[in-house]
Amino acid sequence: MTEADILVSEVKALAGSFDEKFFELGQALRRLQKEDKAAFRQTVKDAGIGERKAYYLTRIVKAFAGLPVPRARLKKIGWTKLKTLSGHIDASNYAELLRQAQVLTDKKLEAYLQGAEIEQPTKAVLMYLTKADNAEFERALSLFGGTRSHRGMLNREEAVMAMTRWVLDRHEAA
Repeated sequence: MTEADILVSEVKALAGSFDEKFFELGQALRRLQKEDKAAFRQTVKDAGIGERKAYYLTRIVKAFAGLPVPRARLKKIGWTKLKTLSGHIDASNYAELLRQAQVLTDKKLEAYLQGAEIEQPTKAVLMYLTKADNAEFERALSLFGGTRSHRGMLNREEAVMAMTRWVLDRHEAA
């Protein structure tokens, strides 16, 4: 069995648990890419990873090689944001860029990397609602500017704040 055969097996095994093992998958893909480019392309296809995603993973591994960052932190940030950082990160800026990646969405992170001023989020609110309560909540949000879409509610933060201000105005007037 050749080194490439071993790496092909490793990639196929890791591809099944992509979310938990994306960094290890990227490492195996990078080694396979160096060992045998044709096997790399065929394995990516066979494993159903997608060529673009495979190249992103190898780019992430290359970008973070040698940086003193615990793998658990990288996993917590996620491969999408790491992909965004991979073209910008180095030993002189990794601490700040990882801090930004932990608090910004991927879109805001991209804007930050382009030099845009980003308002830092200050609080997150997590709610556990029953299906019925969520339906009522979404109906209330729609009265204050929230819009339903196939991805959930749009403008929900603005709608929650509009609803909050409305309630507070009514309370203070009473």
